[in-house]
Amino acid sequence: MVEGPGCTLNGEKIRARVLPGQAVTSVRGSALRSLQGRALRLAASTAVVSPQDSFRNERLHHD
Repeated sequence: MVEGPGCTLNGEKIRARVLPGQAVTSVRGSALRSLQGRALRLAASTAVVSPQDSFRNERLHHD
């Protein structure tokens, strides 16, 4: 799930789930810096998709 105070695009909050077949493209943020080893890999596996993927996700689920 993508969510948090820094997750915005054009001022709108971004929320999206990483679905099977999607790739995590990056993980950023001060909250993730304290994670180590397995916890970081787990966070990375569910953390961030690109804004384009989020937009496509929403369109697929609303059409």
